Amino acid sequence: MSAVTFSPDGQLLAGAVMDGTVRLWNAADGQPLPGSLDASLGEAYDVAFSPDGGLLAAVGYRDSVRIWITPVHRAGG
Repeated sequence: MSAVTFSPDGQLLAGAVMDGTVRLWNAADGQPLPGSLDASLGEAYDVAFSPDGGLLAAVGYRDSVRIWITPVHRAGG
C-alpha cells in the first residue's frame, strides 16, 4: 500500500496499491468491499476523496489520474 485515506463521512477506507489498483474497505468492520478498482495507472501512488465523499481519485505513474463515483453514493447513501 502506498497511501490510504478515509472518506469524509468515515464509512470507507481507500488504499492505493503499487500494482495499479485501488482497494476499498468498510471502515466500520474492516471488511474489504468486493473487487478492486483498476486504476490502470501502472502504479497507484495516492488516493483522495472529494470533500462530499462522492468521488474517489487516484494518481499514479506520470501524473495520470483516475476518478470514480464512490460505492456509497452509487447506492444512494
